[in-house]
Formats: sequence, structure tokens, C-alpha cells
Amino acid sequence: MQESNAQHDPELPAGRPDTADLRLSPQKGSLRDFCLRKGTGLPQKIITLLLVTAIYYVSSQAAIMWTRDIPQAALLWLPIGFSLPALLLCGYRVAPAIFIGSFLANLGVPHSVPVAACIGMGHTAAPVFGVWAMRRFLDFNNDINRPKDIMALIFFPALLGGLIDTAIGVTSIYLEGLQRHVELVRLAWHWWMGDVNGILFVAPIMLVFLNRKLSFAKAFWREASPLIVGLCIVCALIFGPLPPDEMSGKFLIFPLMILAAYRFGQAGTIITLLITLVSVTAWRIAMPDISDLSSEALTLSQIYLATLAMTGLFLGAAVAERRNLEQQLRQYTQALERSNRELDDFTYIVSHDLKEPLRGLKRFSQFLLEDYHDKLDEDGKSKLDTISTLVVRLETLLDTLLYYSRLGRVETAVSAVRPQDIIKNVVDMLAISLKEKNTVVEIVGRLPVVRCNPVRIQEVFQNLISNALKYNDKPENRIEIGTVTDHPKAPGKTVFYVRDQGIGIAEKHLHVIFNIFKRLHASDAYGGGTGSGLAIVKKIIRQHGGDIWAESPGVGQGTTFYFTIPQI
Repeated sequence: MQESNAQHDPELPAGRPDTADLRLSPQKGSLRDFCLRKGTGLPQKIITLLLVTAIYYVSSQAAIMWTRDIPQAALLWLPIGFSLPALLLCGYRVAPAIFIGSFLANLGVPHSVPVAACIGMGHTAAPVFGVWAMRRFLDFNNDINRPKDIMALIFFPALLGGLIDTAIGVTSIYLEGLQRHVELVRLAWHWWMGDVNGILFVAPIMLVFLNRKLSFAKAFWREASPLIVGLCIVCALIFGPLPPDEMSGKFLIFPLMILAAYRFGQAGTIITLLITLVSVTAWRIAMPDISDLSSEALTLSQIYLATLAMTGLFLGAAVAERRNLEQQLRQYTQALERSNRELDDFTYIVSHDLKEPLRGLKRFSQFLLEDYHDKLDEDGKSKLDTISTLVVRLETLLDTLLYYSRLGRVETAVSAVRPQDIIKNVVDMLAISLKEKNTVVEIVGRLPVVRCNPVRIQEVFQNLISNALKYNDKPENRIEIGTVTDHPKAPGKTVFYVRDQGIGIAEKHLHVIFNIFKRLHASDAYGGGTGSGLAIVKKIIRQHGGDIWAESPGVGQGTTFYFTIPQI
């Protein structure tokens, strides 16, 4: 979740926060906090603007030094990569500082004052548009820990913003009559790709390292150090002995980039980009001829850098997002388990404490019947009998609640169990009822050995077989028990089933029959009951890490109960 910054610019009217800077503020202690914290004075703002101007100017001169005859043929344009995080971290008020830095740098190329001003406008408009669009359309987060943040970074400031900068800059140079010997299409391509690479390499590095939440534990360095050393060695090899037009060897860095992103998330990606950036800088200085716009090496190198950065950033963001989701899932699971324990405890306490007053109510109603039997009329006796009956029913419900809550409070011991043995015990216990109902229990095939609590699983089979007996309306009944391995609700798992030929269940009721105290018929129909049996069965199955559900073709066509249990 993004942090919301409640600090307001003192220059703004009260009650009107600077919404352009509000949601994307980085954490306390960042560059933006230095510039815009509450009570920031004018001198501090001026220092910030001068600092932005100076950094932009110095980085522009460094990028120009890398080129030879054509300053626009930069492998990557460092200043635009700096200006984007400056706007994200400090707000739009630093845009004039970016323009001044670009204007001064282009005067020294040399360009005329109008051309330098136009190029400065392009260098400023591109990151300003990128920041506005990222905030407006994709809710950009400075942590760049989501794939959509990387998509926003690539699409708006890099691709579209780079096109704005390129269009303004190339048009200005052409209209001024400069570099007419240069093919404009090639000039525009390299200008644009230089902007793209500048944003993809420099901006993420600055955003991540200026984030106070970024920390490296000792365990990180122990594991990351060999990877960093390996990266340095590979970069020294591929950006050293290999000629500039030999690009195949340079793809050796991709496996290390993928490993770093997969193992360490966006931090690993940023470290890899930083090492690559330093290596490319040294290689670029050593290979001045690459600035030739007609050089295929420049084109391949720019495409290579953009591909490397996008691969690492997307993978790092995907890994970070997955870890965040896993952490949220663990938190939700812990909260749910805690809530279930508290609910079980509450149910146990309430059920236990209510039993004593109920017993008193039952005793006193019996005393009234005995002591005042001759003084009560038939209507009074009937009402006292009703009270006793209701108390007995309520005691039964409370006993069921107590048992249901104990299922969640008591750990179950598990062992290897043969389901055939459990089913045989259940059939022996229900032998009289089975004979009276003319019902046969048949095991289909060989049931696999399971790891469970035998007492609890016996209760599962006993409840399901008893239900099949209770809700049978046929003169003869067959209860089938077996397993399937191709059920769509549990693909690849062995699923147990108990199938009867009874009254069936309407489809709209299949999802509610496992609710406690839920009966689809009158309380005295089909032998009565509290409606808790299937709820207890479901809780037992869930305790064993399995699942249970029911299916029925319709009313009068029988029901099949499916459930899973961990197997050996």
C-alpha cells in the first residue's frame, strides 16, 4: 500500500494539498523530504534547485564527453535518467532547474541560444509528461515493486516522453541548419534510444537507492557477494576484450541478471544495472568510434541495453510483487487462524456457561410439575412440559456446539490407517439399522492408505453412512464407497466418495448443507436431528488438510459426498 504524505507546501492555500506530489512521495529522509518538508525555507529550496541544475549540467557534460563528433549519438542520455526521479521525488517545481541545466549544457556544444532553449524545453517536457502520465493513468509507485510500475516507466517517460524530446530536439537542430550531413532518421533513432536507456538505467537506480526501506542484511551480502563478483568478471570480459560489433558474447550477462532479479527482487536488478552501467561507461570511453551514427555497433548496443534493463526490471518487479502477495497471504492466514481460535474459544465458553442455568431451569420446571401437579390445570402442565422439552433440545444444541468447538481446540494425533478397517467398524456398529432399512454398504475397488486420526475419520464415515440411511426413501438402498482420481474439483488427487440412492438434494442447497444447525426439512422429519453432522464432518476433513463437497443429480436421485484426505 502506498504511503500518503500529509505534508503540504507552505506556499499553497490551506486545505489544498499539492495533489501532484501527494501520493508519490517517497519515504521520510529522501530528497523530497529535504526539499518539501513542513517549514522548508526559501534558502533550502534555492539550494535544492541549484543542486538539481548542477547535477543535470554535470551529467550532460559527461554524456557529451562519451560522444565524438555528434553529441546526440549518446549510448544512453544520463541527464534524463536523473531528471525523472528528481521530478518524482521533489515535485514539478524542479522543472525550471532541469531546463536551466539542459540549456547551459547545450550552449557549450555549441548551439545557438534558440536551439539550446528548444532542446532544453524538450529535455524538460519529456520527464514532466512522463511523471504526469504515470501518476494519472497507472498510479505509479516510487518503490517500482509492481510490474505495472515498470510498464508505466517504460511506456510513458521512456517511449512517449523520449519521442517528445526527440521530436523537439531533432526539429530544432534541423531548422537551425546544423548537422545537415546527418541522416535525420538515424539521428532521431539514436536520440530516442539514448533517452530510453537513460530512463531505464539511471531512474530505477536512483529511485531504489533513495528509498529508505531499502536495506541489506548481512545474510544478503553473504549470498549476493559471489553473484556481484561474477557480474563484475563477466562485465569486464564482455565490455573489454570483445569488439563493439560482437554482440553475441554480451548476452552472457542475461543469466546473471535473471538470477539476481529472481533471488533478490528489484534490489538485485538495480545492483546488476549499476554494475553494467559502470562497465558500459568504461567501455564507451574506450571505444570513441561508436559515436558514429552510421555505426551498427551503436544501434545494437542501444537495443542491447534497453532489452537488458527491461528484462531485469520486469522480473524484479514480478518477484517483489509475488513476495508481497505471499506475505499478505501469510498475514491473512494467521489472522484467519487467530479469528477461528477466538471463535472456537468463544463458542466453548458460551456453550459451557449456558449449560448450568439450563440445568437449573429444567430442574425447577420438573419441581413445579411435581409439587404443584394438583393445582395446575392441563394448560399449565402442557406449558411446563413444553419448557422441559425445549430445555432438553437446547441442551442438545449446546452439547453439539461444545463438541464442535473442541474439534478446533484439540490437536489430533495422526497415523497410517486403512479406510477398509474404519468402514468395517462403522458397518458393525450400524448393522441393526442397516438391516432394518434393507441397506447394503459396498466398497468399490481398493482404498488407499491414508494418514489421519482414525477416531475422527471413523466419525466422518459414520455420519455420512448414517445420513444415507436416514434420508433414504427407497425399499432397497445401496451405499457405495470408493475413490476417483479424475474429479475436476481435485485434479490429480485421489478423492473418496460415499454415494447413496436416497432423496437427493436440490442444487441450490448443495452449498448450505455443511452449515451448522442447517436442516433442509422439518426438525422431526427423517428421524429429526440438530443439523450439525455435516458441519462436524467438514471441520474434521478441513483439520486433516482436505476438502469436502456434495453433488446430486436432483431431488429423488441420490447424493454423492466427495472428500480428500492426505495419503501416504
